[in-house]
Amino acid sequence: MLGRRKITPPRGSSGQAATELAVFGAVLIFLIGGIVRSSVSTSYQQNQQLKAMRLALLKSYQGTARDSKYAGRNSVSVLYIEDRLSPDLGKYGSMERVPFMAQGSGTMSNMLNYPLDAADYQKPQNIPVMDVYINGKYFKFTTARLMTKKTSDRVPGVLNPPAGYSTSYPAASTPSKNGLSRFGGWDFRCQCDAATCYGCPVFYSARANPDKCKVDTDPMCKAPESLSESEQFDLNRNDDFSDDPPASAVSGRAGRADMIWKWKGVRAVKDNIEINRKDGVYPMYDVDNDGQEEKIYDDALYDSPPLAKGIIKSVTVLDFQDGDLNMFTDNFSPGLQPGLQKTTAVYTRTKEGTYLQIKEGKLYNPESGVFVRSAGSKDQAEIIQRMFQLSMDTGRFCDGAGSPRDCPDGRGPDGKCVEGYANPVEACVIDPSPAQSCFTPDKVKLTCFDQRTKMLYVRSRILDKSGSFWKTDVEGGLP
Repeated sequence: MLGRRKITPPRGSSGQAATELAVFGAVLIFLIGGIVRSSVSTSYQQNQQLKAMRLALLKSYQGTARDSKYAGRNSVSVLYIEDRLSPDLGKYGSMERVPFMAQGSGTMSNMLNYPLDAADYQKPQNIPVMDVYINGKYFKFTTARLMTKKTSDRVPGVLNPPAGYSTSYPAASTPSKNGLSRFGGWDFRCQCDAATCYGCPVFYSARANPDKCKVDTDPMCKAPESLSESEQFDLNRNDDFSDDPPASAVSGRAGRADMIWKWKGVRAVKDNIEINRKDGVYPMYDVDNDGQEEKIYDDALYDSPPLAKGIIKSVTVLDFQDGDLNMFTDNFSPGLQPGLQKTTAVYTRTKEGTYLQIKEGKLYNPESGVFVRSAGSKDQAEIIQRMFQLSMDTGRFCDGAGSPRDCPDGRGPDGKCVEGYANPVEACVIDPSPAQSCFTPDKVKLTCFDQRTKMLYVRSRILDKSGSFWKTDVEGGLP
């Protein structure tokens, strides 16, 4: 007859089971926390993207749905940046912020083919813009500007103009470079008689290669070509043909026939630049020698001396490089690229009453006998600094005296505004002395524009007032 035998579990097995359960629970909580954090972050990012796209479509619609229709926001680009607290399941709450960025663009306009002339671009509502929102602070940056430019400002080698060059009229001398009288954006033998030559600017246009011009439909094809073949393929426009594509492919270098574009150049005289205001046809040429084309709306001519008559002395253009932001730069351009920079700084300033207190010990609890608690309170301001490089100081945010622009009718906070909007720039720096900068004690917390470097320091002041109380029962007491 078999008897019953009592099986006793090994000593310590209950402790091992409790340890395994605790480890498994900790891993499970960690995984759940990771899933929640990832889900919330993804939701935030998706929300930013949808918000930017919806805002772009809304602004495009609002620009044409009002009684006064404007073309500045036919196509809208919006950059949206928010710094949100990162979700955290830690017992002390979230301790860090995560930037969420999204860019959206949209077109909802019935004015895409609306003809605009120089008078229309005198109204700021017709100038194309880019909208930027950084933690609720709104910036409207222009991407073009209507300007009148003198051709005498295009002196080749501004510091050392050619001998005999005069800025009163086009050059009355005929200097040469590489055996040619055209360089620096000028043709120095533009209009000549037996004794004297007057120079005139050369306006450039990028054309397809080969150039299949249709004179009947393309007004830029009517002007006679003033460039030699070598000059047409001087793509970097440095008047040095040695670094240009050769006439035919050689030693691994592509030849001119392999290029997809080339320059077309015309002498800037009355008969070559055709402006058709009646039909709204305005030619596109590079008039200021920056390698990018501008749209010409008007021109003014020299009327004396006789040889200079008909030479263009100034043009009114819509320049897409002279707005707040030049959207046509590339990674090979010198200096910082316009737009949002990679550098970010965070400053934290606390007020009296901010503390983090953790208390642990044998405190009386009728049920468990022991519990651990922690309490915390925050009352602080976080200053998040971002750097935004502008291409030009157009005077829209700061005046020539180094002060933020005022509203003529007192609109906006503290009477500051830009074209009816609250001026987001709170301080300006124009003084070149080292004691004046955007980092002095009175400016370090303000959104500041350095007019010397064209750097905009966007500083978001985010208040963080929060508190927490955490308590955990502990079975078996504490040592």
